[in-house]
Amino acid sequence: MLTAGPRAARIAGRRAPIAPLQVRAGCRDRLAARSIAGPGRCSRRDAPKDADNARVTGLAVLVDRERCHLDDAARIWAEATAARDGDPEPLSGLELAREVLHRALDPSQESLLLIAKGDAGEVLGFAALAPVGGAPSGRRTAELKYIGVQPGAWGRGIGGALLEATSSALREEGFSHAVLEVYVDNIRAIRLYQRWGWHTTGSGYLRPSSERIFVELALEL
Repeated sequence: MLTAGPRAARIAGRRAPIAPLQVRAGCRDRLAARSIAGPGRCSRRDAPKDADNARVTGLAVLVDRERCHLDDAARIWAEATAARDGDPEPLSGLELAREVLHRALDPSQESLLLIAKGDAGEVLGFAALAPVGGAPSGRRTAELKYIGVQPGAWGRGIGGALLEATSSALREEGFSHAVLEVYVDNIRAIRLYQRWGWHTTGSGYLRPSSERIFVELALEL
């Protein structure tokens, strides 16, 4: 799992056309373009090797406008954090996960929930994005609040696919800049973010509420 701080990603191309709306079980999921290339960013040809080795048949990243898969995202968040922290009871954090995602997404109608699905419709990962207030005039900034992958699918490129789709979806929505926070000792996540064009913006800083050190990463869209 790619895990960041409370203000950003808990786990963690060019504008492209978005596929038509798909209707599934009463919910409309919009496909987010994933094979994106652009200055300073990875194309599928140049993507990190662990993304190309995904071998997840029919993987698609969807924009869940109606948040039909919020519970799936909460379950993945709970299971992934439990796997990361060695918690034998992952579902004990399920209610907290729902609350955390609601707090991240509910304040703004511009918030986005991205869902990664396999060809059988199984939810394998998610990303939660929200606009950042107080940005300089003419500079729309979004924050990657949370990103998670189902533990059984770790190492199959789903995190990279979600990051690529995040860039595409934010450009489609008119954002020009993105930020996230991650634990400074989560080297695996930081390296993945950097492979997909994110860069650190300064030194680490301590959040007293968590007693953990975070670092901020940013991405120019």
